[in-house]
Amino acid sequence: MLTEEQKSIIKNNGINIRVRVAGAYVNIRFSINKEELAGGSYFIELYTDKRVAIDDLHNIAERYMLPVRAAGILVFPKGKTKYDFKELDKLLDS
Repeated sequence: MLTEEQKSIIKNNGINIRVRVAGAYVNIRFSINKEELAGGSYFIELYTDKRVAIDDLHNIAERYMLPVRAAGILVFPKGKTKYDFKELDKLLDS
């Protein structure tokens, strides 16, 4: 179900992505963050505390098919919810 790229991102605890911010391209580190769901399970997301335009967040979510959070905004790939990613946190431990 997961692509090799997704497995690599999870295993390496994140990825550097080139994003346009205020008219300039910068490399931003998106790390893996675990968020708790009801019932004690977790889902993972790509996280940065930097400000990123919402259309860029949508593009990143679609490209890597993972949820993305930046400066308090959480974006999912089209047709997905946090429950689609709830068991991926087990890959962090392996």
